[in-house]
Amino acid sequence: MPSTPRPSFGLVVKDDCLADRPSWFKVGCDDGRAVAKVVGLGIVTNPLNTGSAQADCPADTDSVLKSPEGGSAYYCLRNLRPPHQARPGLGGGIIVVGDCLVKRSANYVEVPCKGGLKPEYKVTEIAEGMKRVCDDDEGVRLSADRLGLKSYCARRL
Repeated sequence: MPSTPRPSFGLVVKDDCLADRPSWFKVGCDDGRAVAKVVGLGIVTNPLNTGSAQADCPADTDSVLKSPEGGSAYYCLRNLRPPHQARPGLGGGIIVVGDCLVKRSANYVEVPCKGGLKPEYKVTEIAEGMKRVCDDDEGVRLSADRLGLKSYCARRL
């Protein structure tokens, strides 16, 4: 029985659409198999090879895909259909104001504000870098990305 050729991922740029079955590959945005649109691109450039998608992807990013071709590239994706995990409080996507967090090891992880794990913090403001000090009534300053490129003002729940 001959095997079905696997579609090639190919060159992907912003505004391209991707399908995810059986694995990720580029398709036209009007193709019924399309599930996500590329809303941003990034390349990990630090020596630890730790991603900076939290800092570089736009706020409407539902998920981040490491390049299936290997290397250090990643793609910021927005689902073409609901659910949109990037909406505040739903527990997925890039951290935005209104999202809830729990602490796991040394990192803060986004969780749904309702249902599931009980959240510990709710994000009230996001600032670039660690320079800004959160107002006293906002509670605590967190750095959710490992590179410290963004700081999050949050109140304890």
